[in-house]
Amino acid sequence: MELAKRVTVLIVDDEIQDRIRIRNLLNRETDRFEVVGEAGSAEEALEIIGIRKPDLVFTDIHMMQMSGLELAEQTRRLYEGCHVVIVAESREFEEVRRALRAGAEDFLIKPVEEGELRESVLRIGERIQNERRQNRDYHRSIYGKKGSWIIEQAAAYIDRNLMNQELSLKVVAAAIFVNESYLSRIFKREMGEGLIEYITRRRIAESIRLLNTTSLKVYELAERVGFRNSHYFSICFKKQMGMTVKEFRQRKKGQ
Repeated sequence: MELAKRVTVLIVDDEIQDRIRIRNLLNRETDRFEVVGEAGSAEEALEIIGIRKPDLVFTDIHMMQMSGLELAEQTRRLYEGCHVVIVAESREFEEVRRALRAGAEDFLIKPVEEGELRESVLRIGERIQNERRQNRDYHRSIYGKKGSWIIEQAAAYIDRNLMNQELSLKVVAAAIFVNESYLSRIFKREMGEGLIEYITRRRIAESIRLLNTTSLKVYELAERVGFRNSHYFSICFKKQMGMTVKEFRQRKKGQ
């Protein structure tokens, strides 16, 4: 497997020795996997995930402030395509059930044994490679279609200007020199969501990162991620996350 095609992995655990153990085991499969980061907390992990976009996350289930279960839920909700494995000290039925409900694809017991880890990562790694092949085939099928390159430019522009409260279909279209209605139509067709919905989803993802790493007030959060007012931000947040900002913070404190 080419270096660039290796499955990228993030290891999350507040116990450094447990991180070292998993890293050492993964390093024996360097032709297939690459450890791109380690985190001692879920909050730190979310920051790394937002930057490095790993294919696979190994996370301890019990950590201070935010648990591995909540990390799994947020990761799967905000970063589509990222796979999660939960690591715990016992295989209690309730913990396994909660892990699966959170979107975890496997559940390993500490201390993680080499054979069990290898079986898990190879199985999930193959799944990731299959997803890559499917995505590659899809993109090849639309390669050359008029407008496909425009989507890439539009998404890149949005990500660079997420904090801009003036960001809109009109602004994006003007920035990349295309017709508004044409951009709206092909964005929806190829991305599966409207351009405004994409902007909102990306802004909520950024607000989650800030909620986990700062103590900003709601109106400050709204401004930082590009919303014109805190009321509309709160509406969008609840619609996407299924809870209010206050409820999110209370849940986080209760972990």
